[in-house]
Amino acid sequence: MQRVGAAVGPVRVILAEDDVLLRAGLAGLLERSGFDVVGQASDGAQLLALVRDRTPDLVLTDIRMPPTQTTEGLDAARVIRAEFPDIGILVLSAHVDVEHAMELLSSGHAIGYLLKSRITDVADFIDTLERIVQEDTSGCVSASCGKTSPRNARITRSRGPNDAKTTYASRRG
Repeated sequence: MQRVGAAVGPVRVILAEDDVLLRAGLAGLLERSGFDVVGQASDGAQLLALVRDRTPDLVLTDIRMPPTQTTEGLDAARVIRAEFPDIGILVLSAHVDVEHAMELLSSGHAIGYLLKSRITDVADFIDTLERIVQEDTSGCVSASCGKTSPRNARITRSRGPNDAKTTYASRRG
């Protein structure tokens, strides 16, 4: 993916995922889709160090990472948002962590949250990344499209773990 405007060239991405096979697969997928993967991390501390060193355009991070498998990725995303408000962030989770993600999602623009199990189309996933980087507020990705106002940047609450819905959230700061 090429950026538009003053910054021209591929979108620079840092991935943070403790599952090495998933991380490598995501990196390959992004590179084949025109993104420049400039760093990969397996925990929140590595993620923060890479972001501070390489200042990417976009960060993809898992919520739960070592050492405690609780909210290390989400905590790192909060720090990134505070230190680098213009970096786009997509938080991925294998679990419904709506309450944990709400604060981050309400913190500004160019931010998203997706459940890994609900990503069923690669083109939609890549489109979500592009919209986060471009701070486009025109849509969402999931069965909840049309039910959630992107301007309000909120997550549709689920009735339970088997009824989870994911939304793309973006706000202009």
